[in-house]
Amino acid sequence: MANFDASRLKIVRSRTHVGSPVEVIRAFLLRTPLYIVVELDNGRKYWCVRVREPMPAEFSAIQGDAIHNLRASLDLLACELVRLNNQSDDDVYFPFSKTQSDFQQMFTRRHMDRASQRAQALVHALQPYPGGDDDLRAVHDLDIIDKHQMLIPAADMVGMPDYAGPSGLVQGQKVSLRDGARVPVDSYLEPYVSTSRPYHGTFSLNLPLTTANGTPFPLAGREVVPTIIQLSTKVENIISQFAALYP
Repeated sequence: MANFDASRLKIVRSRTHVGSPVEVIRAFLLRTPLYIVVELDNGRKYWCVRVREPMPAEFSAIQGDAIHNLRASLDLLACELVRLNNQSDDDVYFPFSKTQSDFQQMFTRRHMDRASQRAQALVHALQPYPGGDDDLRAVHDLDIIDKHQMLIPAADMVGMPDYAGPSGLVQGQKVSLRDGARVPVDSYLEPYVSTSRPYHGTFSLNLPLTTANGTPFPLAGREVVPTIIQLSTKVENIISQFAALYP
């Protein structure tokens, strides 16, 4: 294979995994698994979620596979950079650190100092730590979370109907996908919504706000499929930067 083809193939695999749940979601929604009703409680109207069928659990595992392929792509990149400098790739990994101050220590621990000076400078320029490139750091964090703490995503969301407010279109509030979840109907809208018919909600899969142990989740609240596609594009661009060093 040509230089960095192995890393590129891992990105292709990641995107294949991302495409699978798109079909799962489409089939899920065609079965009308959820709807919104309006309920009265002490004179107030509430949007209330009714769930006929939960989101298939396989989706979380598929997304974990997509993230893992992106992380593996970076490790393959690191090993290839070292081999191109005629050094051993034993115990070589793409370096991530928890802070900027400890990045050099992790850089050495992952043996990236075996790469060429140009490659080392480019790795440093990527800033794969919090406060540097947070999205790149999230690739590592999401992979660790999926392997050791919880499957991702953990937040299936339902959006209440949008409506035209006094100042323009108002986006409906989102709640967790669980039967009986509810939010108050905006006072402006109350006279116009009926308790006698169901409404359509919008379904989305978002990264949760916290991990299983309560710490902030990487890229919290962002929609899963577009986010993983964006991360795959980021990793692909990184590989292209290194490939330009070895035409």
